[in-house]
Amino acid sequence: NVSGIVSQTSISTAQVSPQMTTKDLIKNIDSHFTGKAQFQIRTTGYHTPNDTGGAWWQLVTGVTSEGTPYQDCAATGDIFIHDGLGRKWEIVLDLAVTSKCIGTVGDYNVAGKSGFDDTLYLKAYLRGVHRVGYNRFVLAKGVHQVTSILNDTTTNYDNLQFLGVNRADSVLVNNLPNTKYGTVIVQFRGRLATQKHQVTQPVQRHQFSIFIEDTTGLETGNYCVLQDATQAIKNNANGSDVSWDGEWIRIDQVISSTEIKCVGLIDLDYSINATLQKVNPASDIRIADLTFRGHEMQEGKVGVRCLSLLWLVRLNMENVMMRDCAVGCITEGVAYGMFTDCRLKDLSKNEGYGWGIRFAVWNCQWQGINSQRVRHVITSGSSGGFESAHNMVVNCISSECYGASFDTHPAGGRDWVFDSCQHHGNSSDEKGWFGQGFQVRSRYTTIINPIVTNSLGGVNFARADHGNVIGGVFRNVSWAFQIQSYPHVNILGEIILENIKDHVVLTLKDGLYLKHQRDIIIDAEIKSFGEPMGGPAFNFHEWVDSNRINVEKLTITN
Repeated sequence: NVSGIVSQTSISTAQVSPQMTTKDLIKNIDSHFTGKAQFQIRTTGYHTPNDTGGAWWQLVTGVTSEGTPYQDCAATGDIFIHDGLGRKWEIVLDLAVTSKCIGTVGDYNVAGKSGFDDTLYLKAYLRGVHRVGYNRFVLAKGVHQVTSILNDTTTNYDNLQFLGVNRADSVLVNNLPNTKYGTVIVQFRGRLATQKHQVTQPVQRHQFSIFIEDTTGLETGNYCVLQDATQAIKNNANGSDVSWDGEWIRIDQVISSTEIKCVGLIDLDYSINATLQKVNPASDIRIADLTFRGHEMQEGKVGVRCLSLLWLVRLNMENVMMRDCAVGCITEGVAYGMFTDCRLKDLSKNEGYGWGIRFAVWNCQWQGINSQRVRHVITSGSSGGFESAHNMVVNCISSECYGASFDTHPAGGRDWVFDSCQHHGNSSDEKGWFGQGFQVRSRYTTIINPIVTNSLGGVNFARADHGNVIGGVFRNVSWAFQIQSYPHVNILGEIILENIKDHVVLTLKDGLYLKHQRDIIIDAEIKSFGEPMGGPAFNFHEWVDSNRINVEKLTITN
């Protein structure tokens, strides 16, 4: 059904073929049509794949030719169709528009490895909504094949809503070339500006001053400390991962022509060769109701790194599924993020991958994350040089995880809270899907009411001081708590144990850090049920090698 065009006396209704698709209709408009700019065509109904029906299309340039004739959105690279004279017809964006209106088909068969390649239409759609400032991308129902990264990684995508109709029906399948570190469907990043400033004095942690050669043009804001800024900009421009040897800082005040006052996120130790590079963060990105799916899993190398974010403020991810991926989601430099009701399934066990969500973030929350058969549900990781701090993980459930479901990394991290999180292994599975509940390697981590079942262990304090566990249930595990050579560990509240195979508390020497274990406080009401343990309930090791360790100031009550 066609509205608008048939009212033009210069075109007869006979010229509108009932078998003609919307884009073919527009592409075949020629000099007989005398409509002016802003004239609109609307077609309804959708009977042919790649039809582009169901939306309004508006003539942008009137009688002026501005492009190659007879091109659809895939060819123009934007939400334009060119008619027979090369005139632009642009889709009118509204709440009814989805990727299907641009030309996606969504008929990919994962098992049969066949179907339409929707990449160019998805790219055109994303570029167009961002260009006009509409910033609402809606993936239609269907399984959409993607063969190259969708978005321009040099563009700062602010206020973007990357949405699906619902998680079960709106699917992006990664069919990108095989790479070692996993391939990327969508990648957002803050841009690095071209301004450089030479640092002439090493910088220190938290508040500090930096002396530079010249502060002319230097503004307050977020900066990156680089040792090779030129290479970083080059990598950013060609769309690959930015590589640098620096960390993030914020310039609070330009004191003089050679001195600036800064706040650093983590320790910075750079020589006279370091430079400062301005960062323009992306912000307010929402990703919801989508499935990201890997394809042709070969040794874990092909998957979907859904996101690689550099200094992105307020990322919200809701109701998203990531499956058959080498890595579910990588987030680096995110502040004030919210991840809710997401699912992670069958992430690769090979090549050391299988992270559900790997991140380096500040002030973020994860709620209701549900995972199955992954290495880590959440790991702070160590890449990118960002510090993870002040984050909360609530009501997240992991099943059949073969690593530590919840893992925090020692490379710059602190102040984590895990509240009511669960790890359920499968100790009878021949693949070894049992793992352990928590591996704590960041300082000041608090775990509240954990539940760990059918696993190697419960909570492992590995190279992390000032850790707290308050309450919890541990069932069918070898040990409930393991402490490795770090001080100030508190085990508090009501601890329910059932069928503990070896030890309630086990201390071990850490091969990397030979520190004394001290100030271990166990002030918990421990209730144990089930079979007898295979070893002492509280086992504080002394190793027979030369690196003997001691436990100091141990308090056990209740």
